[in-house]
Amino acid sequence: MTNSKIHKTAVIAESAEIHPSVEIGAYSVIEDGVKIGADTKIGAHVVIEGPTTIGERNTIYSYAAVGGAPQRVCHHQPRYGKGRWQNGYW
Repeated sequence: MTNSKIHKTAVIAESAEIHPSVEIGAYSVIEDGVKIGADTKIGAHVVIEGPTTIGERNTIYSYAAVGGAPQRVCHHQPRYGKGRWQNGYW
């Protein structure tokens, strides 16, 4: 996986499948179980956890986290007619 489009500080798992045309920015982390398609650009400080497949011609901007658990899971449904913000919910 020697490619001039992969920054020397990027950390890439041996089992990650990355197309040769992919660009990966500084300090990005690509973990096991990740597949990245042709002409995709990964910005600096991006973390991609597996299992994740990213198709062709995508751009993932700096500081993004893909494939991991969400920061917050919210299943609150708004009540119709209430129309005001309460405790972080409508």
